[in-house]
Parts: sequence; structure tokens; C-alpha cells
Amino acid sequence: MTPVVGLTKASCVPATLVATEMINNVIGYTWNPKNRLLSSGGSSGGKGVLIAMRASPAGFGTDIGGSVRIPAGFNNLFGLRSSSGRIPYQGAANSIDGQNTILSVIGPLAPTARSLSMLCRAVLDQEPWYHDPLVLELPWREAIVDETRALIEQARAGLSSLAFAIMHYNGVARVHPLVARGLKLVEQTLKRLGHLVIAWDPPSHVTAHKLAVSKTFNMDGGADLRHHLGLSGEPQAPQVIINTAGPQLPASEIAALNVAKREYQKRYMGYWNSTATLTGTGCPVNGVFCPLVPHVAVIPGQYDFVVAADQHVEWDYNADTYDGAPVGVQLLGRLQEEKMLTLADYLGEEIAREARRAC
Repeated sequence: MTPVVGLTKASCVPATLVATEMINNVIGYTWNPKNRLLSSGGSSGGKGVLIAMRASPAGFGTDIGGSVRIPAGFNNLFGLRSSSGRIPYQGAANSIDGQNTILSVIGPLAPTARSLSMLCRAVLDQEPWYHDPLVLELPWREAIVDETRALIEQARAGLSSLAFAIMHYNGVARVHPLVARGLKLVEQTLKRLGHLVIAWDPPSHVTAHKLAVSKTFNMDGGADLRHHLGLSGEPQAPQVIINTAGPQLPASEIAALNVAKREYQKRYMGYWNSTATLTGTGCPVNGVFCPLVPHVAVIPGQYDFVVAADQHVEWDYNADTYDGAPVGVQLLGRLQEEKMLTLADYLGEEIAREARRAC
């Protein structure tokens, strides 16, 4: 039995799909192949490990709160949380199915951003909007790729019109020193390439965190997760995010939650558009860099929740344990996978070059 077949048949994802570490009662804990002291991330951790070990060239996972991006970052890969409605979800397993306030999406993982582009184009070439009613009729737009490449070539000629923002702190959790250093490398790279860099100070992410974690992900009081765990009678992993029985939100509160989320989205969109006054190009920023998570790959069994009193986390990690671990960052954009993946391909190579110089 090959590793690919074995892990697929055994379902190398965490029970319930709502854990950012890879653990279930069939396989146990899935460790990071680059550092056996660290986690492989989750929930798409099995696929992340296979790609990192070159047992699989690429693959797809699901992502609502980082389940593609976290395994990608922890395993030194590229991952995409696609825009809602861009990649078909029909037939894929989901947790809390029917929850539509914040949608889970399908996204690819691969060793390079160029591979992500190839996978997205291959999927969209199949016209999935004829097979999944939630998919937008939006084919892969090669013209946007060409436009973005033209901007990159213009920048290489010393006439950059690209602008980016960097968010160092989201108001919820401060980052480990390794992540802070990674963001500094990103900023140095962007400036070396001649791109404008501004600070990102959007509407409070504390509000977004409350809308997502406190409300949306627990709107059924954990009933769906308890139901599926109860089908087998297996014990619940401590890494599961929603682990207590709670009240279910009535329809009126779910409607109010959806309104609150929409209003927050409007404020965030307004802030993004307002950066057109800061870029000097007359257009908003082309993308936003921020931490993937406030830390690199976690040490299994040693995670503590951040509380209000935790203003700094510098004392809370062992530098030797993390030696050589990859530092993940995110590049956020609008509903333009073509543009963001082209930028990720270009900037990923440049950031890696900057990191080698710094060593």
C-alpha cells in the first residue's frame, strides 16, 4: 500500500474538521515531516504532509478559518483559500453543513504558487457552474494574469505602480518573534523592489473574531459536531475548537448575525477602497500581507489560549525547537485569484531570495 493510498483510506484529517492540528482516532497525531517536534497543521494536514514529503504533487483541502492555509504554511507550501463561489464544493464533506454566514471553500495546496494557478485553471476549465449551483460563472481570466505580469515587468524596469499594505498586529494576538521577522523580510523585499508599502489599519479584527468564532462557528451550540462524534462513540480530541454544549441561536439571532457580518464587510470594503488616497496610483492597494497565524508550527500539546492579559508572547517559545521551521504569511486580495496567484509567484521568489541574503 502506498503512502498516498494509505492516508487517503484512513482519512488523514482531524475528526470534525474543526481543528488546526492533524489528529484523529484512526491514525493518531500527524507530525511535521520537516521537524518531528512540531505540528503539521490542519485540518488539511494529511495532504500538507504528503505534498511536503513529495508523496503527492499537489492536492485540495477545505478552508473556513485556515484549514488549507495553516498546513501550507507549516509545511513550507503554498495554499489558497479561494473566494467563496469560485471553486466547486459539491460532494465534499463539511462540518456544520447549512451554516451559510461564513462559507467553507475548497482550495489547492502545492509546492509553488504557479502550481496553484494551474490547478485553479484546470478546475474552472471544466465549467463547474453547471454542476454546483453555488459556483459563480466566472472562468479563469488569463487577461488578468497578463495585466498583472505587465505591472511586474514595469516594476522591474523601475516604474512600479504596485502598492501593498502590511498588518503586523490584528488587535487580537501579538506574533512570535519569528513571525515578526518574517513580516520584516516581506517589507524589506517590497521596498527593495520599489513598491509602495503602507500600514494596514482596518476596522477592528476583534469584531470579526467575535462574529466568526463566538457566533457563527457555534450557532448550533456544537450539535452537529456532537452528533457526528456520537455516531461512532469515539472520544473527542482536545484540539477540537467547539467542545462544549451550548444554546442554539434562534432564527432571529442568525438573521441579526448575518446583518452584522454584512455591515462589517461594508466597513472593511470602504477602508480597502480608501487606500487609493495613499498609494499614489489612484487605486487601492494590490494586496495585504499579514501573519498566517501569530506563531509558526505549534508544539503539540503545549498550546495555551491567548487572554487579554497576554500582551506579549516572546517568552513563551523555545527558539531551538523552532530552528529551521518555515514562517507563513498571507497575501490577501479581492475576488481575483488570477492576480493574487501571479503576485504570489513573483513575490514568493523575491522574498525567498531576501531570506537567503539575511541568513
